[in-house]
Amino acid sequence: MQPLKSQIHLYGHRGAKGEAPENTLAGFEYLRGLGINRVELDIRLSLDDELIVLHDDTLDRTTNGTGSIKSHLSQHLATLDARKSYPQWPGITGVPRLTQVLADWPNLESIQLEVKATKTSELHIIAKKLRHLIADFEMEERAIITSSHKGFLQLSRNLSQINTREIAHGFVAKRFCRTPIQTARQLRCQYLCAYHKLITPRLVKQAHQFDILISAWTVNSKEEASNLTTMNIDSLITDIPSLFCSYQAK
Repeated sequence: MQPLKSQIHLYGHRGAKGEAPENTLAGFEYLRGLGINRVELDIRLSLDDELIVLHDDTLDRTTNGTGSIKSHLSQHLATLDARKSYPQWPGITGVPRLTQVLADWPNLESIQLEVKATKTSELHIIAKKLRHLIADFEMEERAIITSSHKGFLQLSRNLSQINTREIAHGFVAKRFCRTPIQTARQLRCQYLCAYHKLITPRLVKQAHQFDILISAWTVNSKEEASNLTTMNIDSLITDIPSLFCSYQAK
């Protein structure tokens, strides 16, 4: 494999989804153990309106719980067993609050906070809470708020000014997005988080012309990473960070 260029940063997807329980404190600890302090994770709301780290809107796939996350208090979510994909993982690890993740990670270099589509009323709460939490942890220069939900990004951008320091935003372009750069520009995003098969040398060049950084997801093979490296992407998101950790940007 051609090593990742020094300016290309490596992010663990949901912590290390392909190697540890996803979106859990245990998974984030595993990622740190690899020497990687850049992470992508997912944000939802609990019944008590806490920012919770979970990809799905239900608990069934990843935990021993059932039903909508919005039906459970954050305190209860923390007691669940979120090792469903890794039943042999030592020690129970629950569904964490975002505050727990940030408190446990003082050396965090960068975090992509992907907000999943949900009710408009919930998106307003998430946007406001993220703004205050990022300020509380003094993460204005390390946090990137991302989403494929255009309405949320517009809302969040309008709220993102904290002490005159703007929080970066990223548009998550899915597999069949036809105008990713145009959309990112319209939403005033500094990042385009693109499905890796959408990325071409032309797209990267155009993005950079508009000062938009390209973050490729989800890259799980050395061949894919080598190909993207030649296109001069800015960061790479992977389920299997141990496959690339020796090549991460310093």
